[in-house]
Amino acid sequence: MNIDSLAKHIEAAGVAEFRTLSLVFLNLFGYKSAHLCDGPYDGGKDFKLYIDKAKDLNIPIQISIEKDWRKKISSDVSKIKQNFDSKMCIFISNRRIPENSFRPIANDFMLSEGISVQKGCNSII
Repeated sequence: MNIDSLAKHIEAAGVAEFRTLSLVFLNLFGYKSAHLCDGPYDGGKDFKLYIDKAKDLNIPIQISIEKDWRKKISSDVSKIKQNFDSKMCIFISNRRIPENSFRPIANDFMLSEGISVQKGCNSII
């Protein structure tokens, strides 16, 4: 299977499948304590939180299947700033987000909000 085919399968996944796939992705990248904290279709409150007390890491993780990923990241960064004591978050989208589109937005959030936004899953393909 080539990378484009894999990206299409990820984008076509339903909510439940994508959430499961995201957990596998997080585990593969070492975020073993990340967990689902609520159910799908809950109005966008599907934050996960990766906490590693030994390393003093507190990382909110947002999973999204929304088409307007720019708007979703903006909304999520506002929630993170209000609700979490974290300077970093991971945004996992089923959409393929080109680095040239993502990086300027991430840089703006770092400069304006002091939060580093990293992308994951199909976003990195």
